[in-house]
Amino acid sequence: MERLFSDDLNYDSMLKDIKELIRIMPPGYGEYITYNCCVGLRSSESVASVHLIHNRETFQSYFNPTKNTLEHFKFASIMMRRTKKCYISIISPEVLDVAARCKPGVTYNALRLHAQKKGMKFTMSYARKLFASWLSHRSIPDFIIDALQGRCAPTVLARHYLVVQSTFKDGVLRAVHELLKQIEG
Repeated sequence: MERLFSDDLNYDSMLKDIKELIRIMPPGYGEYITYNCCVGLRSSESVASVHLIHNRETFQSYFNPTKNTLEHFKFASIMMRRTKKCYISIISPEVLDVAARCKPGVTYNALRLHAQKKGMKFTMSYARKLFASWLSHRSIPDFIIDALQGRCAPTVLARHYLVVQSTFKDGVLRAVHELLKQIEG
């Protein structure tokens, strides 16, 4: 609870740190961080997601253009953990463009080491927090944010009966578009 009222860690300070982290990265590296801000995955999952997007074979089954989703569940061995499971990400063409600008084959460790060489704290975990904070600020329901970040409860209701309104997808896409403008602007 103490974290909720911290003056040191707020949306504006995290956004500032993320923008600075992106700025010090070489071309093709900072885009991984921007992408992560727009999908809200854990850092290593985000890097793996970009690699799936870059691979033409996997991209065909990973991206569902009709639903504007990345379907992580189709790559469970790469994208799913034992207790933390992120099934889908809602994604726009402009966020796919960010992923396309990422340098192929870059690892999480390479990103971390580059920040360290530049004398900067590696704050990629802020990307996930920015995503959740911004979506919450834009009135996206908590259960949608939780599902997009892999915190969905394995209840019978959630797995089999809950139907999500299509307006939530549109709201997420709008919110992510605004967040991307803040990061790149």
